[in-house]
Amino acid sequence: MVRQESIVSGLSVFIFLLAACFPSAPVRSFVDSLVGRILLLGFLLYAIRMGNITGILAFLAVAALFVERNRYSIFQAKSYIVGRGSAPTLGRMSPHDAPASVDGAIHDASWVGHGHMEDVESWTEVEHTEDHKEVIDSQPFPNSRIDGYYVSHGLANRGSD
Repeated sequence: MVRQESIVSGLSVFIFLLAACFPSAPVRSFVDSLVGRILLLGFLLYAIRMGNITGILAFLAVAALFVERNRYSIFQAKSYIVGRGSAPTLGRMSPHDAPASVDGAIHDASWVGHGHMEDVESWTEVEHTEDHKEVIDSQPFPNSRIDGYYVSHGLANRGSD
């Protein structure tokens, strides 16, 4: 049993340490497939049954595989967005983006409100607000019963405030 536990622990440490070096496409297709997830779950349950440390090492190994799968997905999405030129990269602006003007009137094509969009300096304060808050009793029973409970259970001294 000790030999099997050592093998599973060693395999888990190997996967955890080298998950970043595995080819991304096979890891992604294995982790995303139903068979791969069932195998990973079976491996994890088997390792947990062997012992606590072995289970933790197996969990770290499986988590590392999922992290690498997500890292690959994020890398693909980032390269797609940057390739289209719609996002600034490394502090440089995309050639299609221009800095917004902070002076002058605000013109927004997506404005769907009534009337013209006003400048931020021309707002008016609301004259009257309605407050519909109600005070709710937060005690399930009266204070005298609470005080008696505390005194009877030794949580408070008799006659103390």
